[in-house]
Amino acid sequence: MKIILLQDVKKIGKKGEVKEVADGYARNFLLAKNLAQVATSSAVTKVQKDQQKRTDKMNKEKALYQEIADQLQDKSFFIKTKSRNGKLFGSVTSKEVLKVLNEKGVKINQNQIQFDSVKQLGKKKAKAIFPFGVQSDFWIEIGE
Repeated sequence: MKIILLQDVKKIGKKGEVKEVADGYARNFLLAKNLAQVATSSAVTKVQKDQQKRTDKMNKEKALYQEIADQLQDKSFFIKTKSRNGKLFGSVTSKEVLKVLNEKGVKINQNQIQFDSVKQLGKKKAKAIFPFGVQSDFWIEIGE
């Protein structure tokens, strides 16, 4: 019997997949526990449309992240701080980097920035890591 899984089922498949299973297993377990539904042609068409929508949404999100990564790639951002003899009063952390990026119009979250705190003036490499394996390297210049 062909069924469409409504939830992930161990050793059978993931939600939304169309699978062929034994009639008794389908009737007595999967259908009875509302883990699956019978794969009619209209139900299969609906599942395919839903999968296409999810794929399109993921592609749009990936394109958005790639656009942000391209904005950042190899750019340099300046953070003004106070220091004495090249050492900072305090340190520059990813929060300050996030603030500078947001001021420049780059909208990302703090957890997407990979930056070790710095206590000296100079140039330091930072990385933005996004879902779908998209990432970008950029520079942070720390000065007075």
